[in-house]
Amino acid sequence: MREKGSRGEKENGRTRRCSSTLSLPYSPALPLRLTAWLAVALIGIWLLSMTLRPGSQLNGINLVLFSQKWPAFICLLEPSCSEQRVAFRFLFVDVLGNIAVFVPLGAALAVAILPTRRAPQQRTRLHGRWWLKVITAGFLFSLSIELAQLAIPTRATDVDDVVLNTLGTAIGAAIIWSLPKVTRNE
Repeated sequence: MREKGSRGEKENGRTRRCSSTLSLPYSPALPLRLTAWLAVALIGIWLLSMTLRPGSQLNGINLVLFSQKWPAFICLLEPSCSEQRVAFRFLFVDVLGNIAVFVPLGAALAVAILPTRRAPQQRTRLHGRWWLKVITAGFLFSLSIELAQLAIPTRATDVDDVVLNTLGTAIGAAIIWSLPKVTRNE
């Protein structure tokens, strides 16, 4: 015999108290996800501190994709180019640097929003959304940095940086995605 009362349930003449606290299910992935979000925040702060402080160059805006990098790349391929060393240093620092600094952000974002176990028919759709979320977040963060640099007189805004930073984010996510344990626990 069960009767529901305002303070509890009666079962066989005894009143049992109902818990008024909300219990949330514990997920073993929760500590990892929280740590990943903390890493995203710290990496974001680090990137902002590197990119939004005054630099030593004149303020400039480059809206033409690879307009400075392509000639430097061509110079590296031509044996007669006298500026090969300068071109190599420029490409190494600018291209690889812009990619490399966003790899940790992509990796941390990937862990933070990694898809959980789903039915096989849902995996493909979720993985596509996962990639889109990670890459979009990297793109928007990089774009916001470049737009903020417009207000800093000694910083240059470059469309190449947005492309290379987004590529770095995708590489970081791909590294996480390629780990065997991640693919087993999808």
